[in-house]
Amino acid sequence: MKTTRKLLLVFLALIAAGFAKLPFEKALTSDLRARRLLPPPIDLSTRKALGQSSYAIALGGFRSLIASMRNLKAHTYFEHQEWTKLEGEYNTITTLQPHTRYYWDVASWHLAYNAYADYGDKPNIPDARRRYLQKQFLARGLRFLEDGINNNPDDWRLRHSYVRILTDPFKPNDLPKAVATIEEAMNRGEAPEILERERLYALSRIPGREEDAWQTVQELWKDDTNRSLPTLRLIYFSLQWKFSTPDQRTPLEIIFGPRNGTNDPALRRASRQNALKYLSYFWRRKREGFPMDGVRESIELLLQEFNIPAQYSPLNPGGWRGYPAELFENPKAR
Repeated sequence: MKTTRKLLLVFLALIAAGFAKLPFEKALTSDLRARRLLPPPIDLSTRKALGQSSYAIALGGFRSLIASMRNLKAHTYFEHQEWTKLEGEYNTITTLQPHTRYYWDVASWHLAYNAYADYGDKPNIPDARRRYLQKQFLARGLRFLEDGINNNPDDWRLRHSYVRILTDPFKPNDLPKAVATIEEAMNRGEAPEILERERLYALSRIPGREEDAWQTVQELWKDDTNRSLPTLRLIYFSLQWKFSTPDQRTPLEIIFGPRNGTNDPALRRASRQNALKYLSYFWRRKREGFPMDGVRESIELLLQEFNIPAQYSPLNPGGWRGYPAELFENPKAR
């Protein structure tokens, strides 16, 4: 009888200790999850998707292993173009490993790029249905990145992937949202300079934001490493044409050639040839919404300067395939 009473008292003491520890353990668990040292709990839908055996393994601390195995399974859905099943698989994977950037990124890529392109190419689908499915999978791809950003707010790479989709010229884009997303990443303090350039590229394509883009490109132009980038060169050229007087503009041969070599006639000529090629390819990107101030006028001037036959002009409608090298080799022979 005494033994039973002692056991009962011990049992009650353990229960009381458990209740006393509960607030502390809850606070500790919340803190560890906030600091990403402990993964979030597995929700009911994920439990069902995992099945009993995988769920038991995941509870045992092998969530990363289960996620890797299911990632291999998701690849088979990609190979068979079963996009809805692939999406469901990555919903499970990202729940298991919410702080692994790769899974959010690859899920978004499959849906916003591969599924989007697949439905663009599939035969025997009515156009309205095709557009609807593309819109749906594009939105689902963006949603994965949005959820990934929410789970990893300090990871600038996920925001960068998000911006790439929002600015893709072959998809419906949202340039103001792209600029806002880049600025959020830049405010985190660890984002690389590439994001400043991405911000410029998006900003310059937004009607009414050209002056902001001009201020931005002037700052970037101060860094010599940026001056070798074709798109940045072209934006600088076009915006200075819009906002500067002729006597204030940087000459073509400096924008598109070596900064200190334009006194050499051969280098000057080569730089102006480069300008013609860069401007011509840029002109063919009009539909992307980049500023085109001064581009057509400069192409026309350079075509005359190098005596380029009319059939090679990028200003003509139709497909333009560049300039054959021989056009610049011996202009006196023509």
